[in-house]
Amino acid sequence: MSNQSEEGRSFCYVVDGVQYESSHPRITAGEIMDSAGIPREVGLIEISEDGTLRNVGADETFNLAQHFGKFKRCPSFNRG
Repeated sequence: MSNQSEEGRSFCYVVDGVQYESSHPRITAGEIMDSAGIPREVGLIEISEDGTLRNVGADETFNLAQHFGKFKRCPSFNRG
């Protein structure tokens, strides 16, 4: 019947193969982009456990205490 405190814990997520940590379990996609150096106009994609890709908005919130977040920068296309 222990209620483990989230204080002092580290919550991990991965962006483009690089692992980052947050001291807070709830994080927005915008904060994830900021920590990974991704301009918000570029965008972010969430990669689900089954490999499904989903674009996420900067204001979308993720609870890292419930699942390990995996993300990647939206691809850019150059016409030439």
